[in-house]
Amino acid sequence: MDRRPPKALWRYREDTVLTTWEVSYGAVINQCPEAAEILVISSFFSNQNIPENLLEHSVQASDCTVVALSSKKSSRIVELIPLGLLVSEAIATLSSFSLVERTHSAASFSIHPLIHTWTRERCTIDERRSFALKATQGLGVALGKLELNTFSSWAQRRQILPHVQVLNEWAKELFFKDLFELSTEDADHFYLIGCEFMRDEQYASAFPWLSKALECQESKHGKDHSTTLTTVHQLGSLFFYQENIAQASIYYERAYLGRKTLYGTEHSLTLVSLEGLALVYSKKGDEGKCLELHEEVLAARHRALGNLHEDTLYSWFLVGLSLARLERPEEALEMVMRAFVGFQKTFGQDHPKTLQTARYVGWVFLFMRNCEESLRYYRLALAGQEHHLGKDHSETLSCAFGVGMVHQYQSEFGVALNYYVRVLVGREALFGEDFHSVMEVVEKIAEVQRQSSQYDDAVNSYLRLLRSRQAILGVDHLDSLNVVEKVADTYMDANRFDDALEWYQRLATAFQRLKGSLDVKTLTSQRLKESLDLKTLTIKSDMAYYLFRLENYTEAITAYQEVLEVYAMLPQAKQAYFYGVTLDLAEIYYNDRQYPKALDYSQRAFDFYAEHLTEDYPIVLAFFYLGRSAAKTMKWKTAISKCIDILEKLGPPKENNLKPKQVLSAIALVLQAIGKVLLLSKNEETAAKCYVLVMKYWMASGNRGGHAAICDGCEMRGGDLESIEGTRYICRTCEDTDLCQRCMLEYDRRAFDVPSCRNHPFFAVAPLSAAAQDIGTTIEEQIALFTNELNGMQQELLALESNECKPREA
Repeated sequence: MDRRPPKALWRYREDTVLTTWEVSYGAVINQCPEAAEILVISSFFSNQNIPENLLEHSVQASDCTVVALSSKKSSRIVELIPLGLLVSEAIATLSSFSLVERTHSAASFSIHPLIHTWTRERCTIDERRSFALKATQGLGVALGKLELNTFSSWAQRRQILPHVQVLNEWAKELFFKDLFELSTEDADHFYLIGCEFMRDEQYASAFPWLSKALECQESKHGKDHSTTLTTVHQLGSLFFYQENIAQASIYYERAYLGRKTLYGTEHSLTLVSLEGLALVYSKKGDEGKCLELHEEVLAARHRALGNLHEDTLYSWFLVGLSLARLERPEEALEMVMRAFVGFQKTFGQDHPKTLQTARYVGWVFLFMRNCEESLRYYRLALAGQEHHLGKDHSETLSCAFGVGMVHQYQSEFGVALNYYVRVLVGREALFGEDFHSVMEVVEKIAEVQRQSSQYDDAVNSYLRLLRSRQAILGVDHLDSLNVVEKVADTYMDANRFDDALEWYQRLATAFQRLKGSLDVKTLTSQRLKESLDLKTLTIKSDMAYYLFRLENYTEAITAYQEVLEVYAMLPQAKQAYFYGVTLDLAEIYYNDRQYPKALDYSQRAFDFYAEHLTEDYPIVLAFFYLGRSAAKTMKWKTAISKCIDILEKLGPPKENNLKPKQVLSAIALVLQAIGKVLLLSKNEETAAKCYVLVMKYWMASGNRGGHAAICDGCEMRGGDLESIEGTRYICRTCEDTDLCQRCMLEYDRRAFDVPSCRNHPFFAVAPLSAAAQDIGTTIEEQIALFTNELNGMQQELLALESNECKPREA
């Protein structure tokens, strides 16, 4: 090697700098052969900030040994010299010839990029492989000495990772292209480097290292050796994180059965592989089996290790997550809090496992709709991870993602978007643009953009997500088709009906194609067919809703009735689909002014959701349609009774999932519908009292403005679309025309015209008095006050029913 010039750079005697390096290199070989070896090994690391301790393990494996190094020009024996001192002296020699630049404070050194390349170019392919293996040995030993899950080890890993990444680029050519045999020691180092890439979520880079290690271990040790099974288990984890569940299942099961035979059912390594199988069942949708296996692992660890061992605490944590996915939030919270308190007691508030568990406690609280507690735990985890790991670590970004989810759930879309963008930028820098955790954020950004009516941006985000899923999973994968559906839904929200219909039809065609290719003999295929049947019905519902948005009520009702007939035959567990369509029909009948039918369908939906109160939105919507329809048909008792019913369901915030703001806003709008019917039927005194209640509820729900209405005059003239403040003027003749005080003055002066209300009289509703604004400070006080007022309003309305008052036609 010492006589061969580098092919790419060498022009001897024509380049003074290169000639100087060559002369210096020859002198180094004569003076300190181990320094020459260190220089070549370092050429397979990054050229910047190379830790000296990496070279200790690359030169020899022992801490104090005989080092024999030879070259074609000299041979030298160094006996019983501590490696740290040997490496330090060797680097000092390289520094004296200006081949490296040393940083004493950091115990590291750097190499000029050209020297870095020049040194490596001197070698044949076999020599490069030999020196790259020595570099691998240094990295493997260094990584093997680091503790798991400590902040100090994270800092050391950050220092080593650039060198692992550079070596990985050379490994593609030197290790993974050609067949060559590893030693068992080299296989161990390959395994450790593969694990490091996994720890950094670089799964594509991890795979060849782990595969090469497994190939060697199977050859040297056999397929059922403990070392081999450790690598098999790690490959199962790799496939799991890559969402390749079929392969993950194969590898986890092989590791589990092998370890069970070697060690027995309750050995710690056997339980780790059983834990992996549990996670696979969760991904397959069998959460019951997942929970069963997690509980089996928990029981075994509890018997062997006690309650406060970190493995037992981790099992509590996994059982809690499984319970949350089974929608058993109270039990889930108990389990994850037990894990959190245990980690806190055992390791302290700022330990990585404590902070990670705090993040999942936040997730469970969010699942329970307790945003205040969720945000508290997410912020606790975020502050700790930012302090110890920095703002751009993947765990820190996961905490920021959780904070964004809480703000999104609270409809604070601007704040949520800021957090999501931060996470997106960070994850793209760490993992690349198409990594699955990057796409997770892209999907959330699209949701927020859609929720905040940024429809073009939302479509672009969904299209980016779609391209990624189609490239990785295929065009007809269900996850890809779910994105297609979201694109169609977004176009629908944006009133771009032709675009929406095109995407819905694309989706329906894909579902038919998928169903036709299924062999329904297997249980998995049967479940998939059932899922596709439901999806097909969902698409038909979406297309019916498309007709409704075009105000083609007759065809929309026909389409919905066809879907409803199929849903009626579904098992009880799927009845939520039936009542979702029932609610859609109630909306269509209401808009088509078929109020009795709207009342009938909304009553059915309300009764179902009142019995199965798992989500807040459907029952509030059902109540809204029910109350408005009852108002239009002058079913006063029904309308007010339902207002009282849903108000009583509201209760203290922690006892159910209903959001006070949504409920109070809906009651305000129902009372407003009653007030309008009273006004049209010339019962103005009762209408005025009703509008006072509307303002109270509107104010209590946190809405801006005193009235639950937008000024039509301001809207016509392109003004602000805010709720009316001051005095509100309601047309006594038209169904839905309101003016603010300024527009009413101009209307009286004929300064502008409202064509639908020309020459119509208006009814004035003054803002609330100071006394009327006293509605209590707690939800309990408000419920008591509003229930009492609603009972009074109900008595007054019932008295009107006997007079058979009927609204005049507009």
